[in-house]
Amino acid sequence: MLKLDTGTLPPRKNLSREIYESLETAIIQGRLQPGTRLAEDVLSSRFGVSRSPVREAISELERVGLAERGTMRDRRVSVPTEAFIVDCFDVWVLLESERLYESSLRSDADAIRRIEALLHRLEQSPTPESPVLHAFHEALRADCRNQQLQRVANDWSKYVTWLRSLYFTYDPGQGNAQEEHRQLVRLYKARDRDGLTQALRRHISWQRDAILDGWRQAGTEEKDEAAILLAALQEQ
Repeated sequence: MLKLDTGTLPPRKNLSREIYESLETAIIQGRLQPGTRLAEDVLSSRFGVSRSPVREAISELERVGLAERGTMRDRRVSVPTEAFIVDCFDVWVLLESERLYESSLRSDADAIRRIEALLHRLEQSPTPESPVLHAFHEALRADCRNQQLQRVANDWSKYVTWLRSLYFTYDPGQGNAQEEHRQLVRLYKARDRDGLTQALRRHISWQRDAILDGWRQAGTEEKDEAAILLAALQEQ
């Protein structure tokens, strides 16, 4: 159920930014489902502000692709398309592989030992929600010093998180994660840019395909009643 931090806003905090961040988090976590109408009157009442900062927040959501026009006046949480899902993961492969390559150029013996230790632990706990899996991928990109690349990749990761929260169900029969992780480490140590790109494409493609399967099963029903949004926002 939806939980938003809608307490007293700091007097010097930009109201539209505060509302945007709350809505963005709810969308990315899948608590505001695709097609949910973003009713300005409901949101302004819930946050205790005028419609103006709400309208600005929704416009920013639309700019980044998390909201879209339902009618001429109404906007709703975006409904992902097949093309969006495919494009999202194609871009993610490019960003993540370059980030790993940049990191590999600067990694030292201690960093390699840390990655290999995490790989060993990961093989004992291979589930996708394992904290070790997150630590492993973070270690692979830890030495990337290109701050602009880091910023763009971190921003883009929100779309991946969003799609996974909506449509991804882990199937242990899909992919070959353990061998793919070992291959990533080998290519990382070899500082092989092309190899990393191809390995990551294989590693990520089965997740993309699983998300596409979940998307096809979910359908694209539009939720356009203001009562749905209000009920969700009232859950604390």
